[in-house]
Amino acid sequence: MALVKGSKLNLNDDRSIGKRSVYSAYTNCTNASINSGITSYNNLDEEVQIEMASITNAYTEIIKEKKGNLIPASYFYLHLNSLDMLSTENIIHFRASLTLLLVLLRQINSNTITRNFDKMNGCLIRFMENNQTIQSKPLSRLVIDCLIKIYSVQPPNFWADRTTHVYISKILSFSVLSDAKLSKCTGVCLQDLIRNICCSKKAASEKLLTEIFSFALAVIEKVSESRNPEALMSLEKIYNDLYKFAPSGCVANIVGSLTNIISGENEAVEKYALWMLESIFISELKVEEFEENSLEQLVAFLMSKSLNVMSRDLRLTFAKTIHRITKTSIKLFPNLGKGNLICNTFKTFWKMALQIDGYTIQSLTGYSIDLGQIFQGNVSEIDNLLGEIFIPLQSGQINESDVSVAFWKAAVIGFNNYLSHSKVFIDACQTMLIHASQENTVIAEKSQDLLFTSIEHAGFNVLAKHLELYIDLKYEGQPLHLKNAYLLKAYCTSKVPSSIQLFIDLFVGQMKSIYDRASESSNQHAKTYFKLLHHIIELLEHIVSIPTDFSSTWSTVVQMIVEGCNTMIEMKKAFLRVLKSGIGYVKANMDDEEIVEAFKKTTGLFLPILLHAYTTKLINTSTNTIENLSKDFVLDIMMECTSFLSPRAANGIFSTIIKRYDEITDDPTEANIYINLLRFIVTFGDPKLVGDVFNFCKLVYTGKRGCGDKIHVMRVFGKIYEKYSDPNFNEFFETVAWTPEQLISDPNFMNLEDKQTVCRNYILVKIIATQQNYSSAYKMFYLCRAPLLKSLAKRNNKRFKERASNDLKEIFLFLSKMAKNENIQLNKCIEDYLDVLIRAINDSYHIVEEYQANDLREGAYIELVNFLTTHYQYLSSELWEKLVNFINTTKAYEVDTSSIICLQMKVIKYLVKSIPEALYMDNRAKLLELLPRFTKNMESNTIKAHVRMLISEYLNICEEDTILEAINNKMLTTFVHNVVKDKKRKQGKSICGDDDDSEGSIRSKITVITNKTTRSNRMKVNDDEDDVDDLLSVFGGDNKSVNSKTVRESGYCIRENENTDILDLLDGKKVAENIIVPPKKKQNSKKIEEEDNIMFSKDKQGRLVIKDLELENKRKSGSKRQAEDIEMKSASDDEEEEENNLRILWFLFLKTILFIVMWSQSIQLKKIIDRFAYMRALIDAEEYSLRSFNLTTECIQLNSGNYSIWKFRRDCLKKLNLDLKQELELISEVIRENPKNYQVWRHRQEIVQDLDDYSQETSFLFDIIKDDDKNYHAWQYRVWLLKIEKLEFDDEITFTNYLLTQDLRNNSVWHYRQVVFSESGKLENDEELFKNETDFVIDAIKTVDNNESAWNYYFWLFSLSKNKENVMKYINFSKKLETESSRIQRYVFLIKVYSRLLNTNDIKLMETDELKKEIKNCCSMLTQCDTTHTRYWEKIIHTLEK
Repeated sequence: MALVKGSKLNLNDDRSIGKRSVYSAYTNCTNASINSGITSYNNLDEEVQIEMASITNAYTEIIKEKKGNLIPASYFYLHLNSLDMLSTENIIHFRASLTLLLVLLRQINSNTITRNFDKMNGCLIRFMENNQTIQSKPLSRLVIDCLIKIYSVQPPNFWADRTTHVYISKILSFSVLSDAKLSKCTGVCLQDLIRNICCSKKAASEKLLTEIFSFALAVIEKVSESRNPEALMSLEKIYNDLYKFAPSGCVANIVGSLTNIISGENEAVEKYALWMLESIFISELKVEEFEENSLEQLVAFLMSKSLNVMSRDLRLTFAKTIHRITKTSIKLFPNLGKGNLICNTFKTFWKMALQIDGYTIQSLTGYSIDLGQIFQGNVSEIDNLLGEIFIPLQSGQINESDVSVAFWKAAVIGFNNYLSHSKVFIDACQTMLIHASQENTVIAEKSQDLLFTSIEHAGFNVLAKHLELYIDLKYEGQPLHLKNAYLLKAYCTSKVPSSIQLFIDLFVGQMKSIYDRASESSNQHAKTYFKLLHHIIELLEHIVSIPTDFSSTWSTVVQMIVEGCNTMIEMKKAFLRVLKSGIGYVKANMDDEEIVEAFKKTTGLFLPILLHAYTTKLINTSTNTIENLSKDFVLDIMMECTSFLSPRAANGIFSTIIKRYDEITDDPTEANIYINLLRFIVTFGDPKLVGDVFNFCKLVYTGKRGCGDKIHVMRVFGKIYEKYSDPNFNEFFETVAWTPEQLISDPNFMNLEDKQTVCRNYILVKIIATQQNYSSAYKMFYLCRAPLLKSLAKRNNKRFKERASNDLKEIFLFLSKMAKNENIQLNKCIEDYLDVLIRAINDSYHIVEEYQANDLREGAYIELVNFLTTHYQYLSSELWEKLVNFINTTKAYEVDTSSIICLQMKVIKYLVKSIPEALYMDNRAKLLELLPRFTKNMESNTIKAHVRMLISEYLNICEEDTILEAINNKMLTTFVHNVVKDKKRKQGKSICGDDDDSEGSIRSKITVITNKTTRSNRMKVNDDEDDVDDLLSVFGGDNKSVNSKTVRESGYCIRENENTDILDLLDGKKVAENIIVPPKKKQNSKKIEEEDNIMFSKDKQGRLVIKDLELENKRKSGSKRQAEDIEMKSASDDEEEEENNLRILWFLFLKTILFIVMWSQSIQLKKIIDRFAYMRALIDAEEYSLRSFNLTTECIQLNSGNYSIWKFRRDCLKKLNLDLKQELELISEVIRENPKNYQVWRHRQEIVQDLDDYSQETSFLFDIIKDDDKNYHAWQYRVWLLKIEKLEFDDEITFTNYLLTQDLRNNSVWHYRQVVFSESGKLENDEELFKNETDFVIDAIKTVDNNESAWNYYFWLFSLSKNKENVMKYINFSKKLETESSRIQRYVFLIKVYSRLLNTNDIKLMETDELKKEIKNCCSMLTQCDTTHTRYWEKIIHTLEK
């Protein structure tokens, strides 16, 4: 019913009656809209329909004779002329004419109605005054519908006429007198009519407004007599938010009349009356409308009635209405919030919850929390409430304790500000602590849960001094604190600010005693005491992060940290965590000078502790240490506090570092510690100190001072060059530091290896990124190209290569950004970047050192391929031709290795992809000229695989014959033909899924090597047949007929059916033929007569083993051949050998698994085949018997995903009339085992519908969603319940609120929340609700500002906005949210908003050019922060520019 109440009103009553009407059989009218409008009335008598058909037939003939258009307006004008002659003498004709008039009024435009208003109004008023019309409800309804329709479309100045007021009064009086039932469409029109009158200040006289609201009062009085809920339902929708316009006294009278209806005689009438009361108190009411006592009495009356209601839905409606009235009453009369009204309402909700299921309690507790937060009265009222709620918990009343637990939590959250003054709350928490100390009791568990909640919301300051920890240091056995040490953890969960001084008073005196007790060698519980001490310090860490008295107590905390680090060695890391927490708090409150100053005063105390912890060797002699301290952890803390340290402190630390470093002679590890410490002081040192550090590091780097490693020195250099753009350090970088030219020219710097490469590139990138314009940045990149590109060489570490690749991406991104700022075209930037790569390749052929040349050439080619992968579509025709010529000229060099040749082919691949449309045939000819150079020598399997890739790409621009003609080598005809076949097969059916081989490599495929393949000596033999033979040995098939009956020997394999999930026996040959087998790699050496064999055999004990014959074949090949292989190996060959080994191991694994599965599943397979064979026979025979039903149960246990079994089971249930509730229990078990099974969810839906019992569904869904809150099937099932009106709107919103508090990023919950509001239609009709929902989403976005789900929901809310002011609010919020993490979501949202404004004419916010400019600006920002989709955003910009 909640959905009916709030459903969106539709102006079109185009409903189908479900059968062909009499009108359709008689009419000749061809206008579909008129015919559908007439047939939508399913309560018209046949005589009336025949009469309407005759009228429309006559009009149709007249229009055709005049050669007019058969549109509704033509029919309307003809029908309008007949109204003067219309009378009630012929009731059938009268009703047919009015019905046709109403249909036509709904289909013509408002201007036509306005022009002909006087004539229609005169006729309809005349009909309204006719006694026969008054006595006939169908006629009364038609007259009212027509009148309201013509009045609702009038302009604002129409309401200034006093005659209009008279007519409105007559219409409303007539509606009450005739007791006419308003249609859904007419209700909307009447709502618009009354709204227009009320909103027009000049037109709305006091008398007319009084009559309008007297009409509502009269309808309510009629309902009190007839007990008809439909009239009340229409009234509630019409006056939904108009009460703010009511004259004084009208609303109070309506409230009084609605209160009289609530008598308990009719549940539907009471529900609509409560809804109407709720809508009244949601409106903007005036204080003078009510008296304070009357509102308090109203709430008391509703509370007394609610406790006597038996219906769950009605009770929840009472609760919601009471909550709304109470909240509004306190808003009107704040004194009500100081009395006992809120506590009495809270108590009533608690009593109501004792008789309602668990899920619904969430709504009641939500209302209670909301009211508790606005309470302003005396704490004694809260004491009385808490005392009463705590009685069931204390006395152990299990049935009532669950509800009391929920409402205790609600009271603690709602009355949070009063807890520190509540004696009952303190006493109750002490009692909970006693109960929680008991073992294995329900009361203990609930008491502990309650205690956690109380501590979380009350905080450390309120409860710490009242809840004893039971620390008995004299106890010789198990320490007693174990019974409630969880209190320390509980305090850490509270987000309420706490007092550091209170912690000091409570714990500092005991910490030393606990440590002494734990340090006793004879204490067998030492570890336990250390854990206790760790928890106490952990609590201090939490309190320091949200303190109330940081400035006054921080010095004491630092003294505790210093003393603790010196005396409690095992706890050193815990104390340093406290320091780290304090630094975090200060950084979050940099605006508070008092806090910052208090922290700075203590830096001299804790900095020596940090330096000592970092420079001292860590020797853990104690077995009781809870956490081991690492030097990285200490260095992180030191780096965080650099912004509070002065350069003077850096000078002192530097002197100490130099002194200690020079004392070290032969321990590089210890020396590196002091070098790393230089990174710390460089951060806050002045230019002079940085210069001293730089000179010192130069000596260490060249080996002239100490024994420090180069890699650590390079990290210091990297830290120094982070200041390259700081104006204060300009003189240092110009006179002291290395210039970029010096860095490049230094041979030691150029030839770094291993980890130093990362630091070197980091320095170069920093230098490039600090250039002031595009030209200087490009020149600097050109200067630094060699070391950056060499880092990509294959011989380097993979992780370093990835880092180097990212550095180059960052450089191009910076260049493109600079080019954009200077209005340089992107094509020019791309051309310059590729020019650097091409020059690097050309330069590599002039380098003397071979490995240096190879590294530069290979790195440049790799970057060229990487760059073209993402930017090939942006190549201009001139740049494309330049690249083709470049590749063409490199063929003269014979020093290229196979890896370089393969990279060249990848470059050509992207040139093929980006071939310009202009001079297409000429460009294609240029590409075809490049192909023969790569097909001449294909001895390497790697080159052969890349040639296959290249030919496959060429097939996109030309045919097979053209490629063969370009290659001009008949020996490769079969090779090319097989590539064509593979490409066609990939484009067709493939069950492997490896359709996209972007790199053209066979690395992603697994070649299956078996003992069934023999190489054919003839070139014309189809390779596919060999591939099928290969796979037959795996899947059990063979080309030859086999007579064996066993599964393994008969050529069949086990495969799971994709549609039914049943294990089927498939022909192994057919399966093998459907698998794409990639070409097998060959050794560079001479071919072996037979391929390596892998087979199963048995050892002497009869155990199954895997025999690998590859090693035997290698041994047979001889040492000479191995020497030849070694001599021919290159970098690519090493990779190939590694790949071969991996493929062999992978195949061994697959074959072993397959054998085990076939062996273990043979018995289960027979059972599956038997059961489902019987099942198919029973389904075909349509045998609905008990044995059929039992067999479905067994089949479901074997495979619960078979839809046919579930369908047949439902038929058996209906035919045999079996217990559906028992079936529902079985369904629940199946869903819990497999919650993502669509078939069982569908079956449950059918059973629940047949059972017509939805009482268990919400609790069941709650359990499923609690386990997996993203279960699509569960959410779809919940949507179904929502659409059939089995779920309440408020309950579902509360439910989504609960889930969002658990996971704010849950997209399923956000989507469901949107569905709930869409189905209810409340947001469109309730401005306050819409505003609250908008605020709710804004708070969610502020909490997690990069939550894409919340942003999508926010855009949906925006799409519902209908005025300019709201649209600007959405845009302004997004622009003001200037957090780094939300940049992508924020700009995407703005693009969607501007695009919607650009494509619709609903709201004219700005001109089209301005909207396009805003979209381009947002896309421009996204190209910088969303580099993954840069091309997409640039494409949008390009499209808008066109």
